[in-house]
Amino acid sequence: LSIPLDKPAPVSLRDGKVYEYTANDASVADLDGDGEYEIILKWDCNGKDNSHKGFTGNVYLDAYKLNGKKLWR
Repeated sequence: LSIPLDKPAPVSLRDGKVYEYTANDASVADLDGDGEYEIILKWDCNGKDNSHKGFTGNVYLDAYKLNGKKLWR
């Protein structure tokens, strides 16, 4: 199953570099109560945990129906 994604725009972080967003973790749930699963997708930008130096962009969550319709960000 192929679903078109609405990738967030690249972001310039405090280190002066521009970073792209990448699709990361995903899960499924019935978000709108229609009995069908929707996909929840996490977008990361230069993701790091506190054990690494550097800057991390905002994290976004998108919800998509299986037909590709984006419900929310």
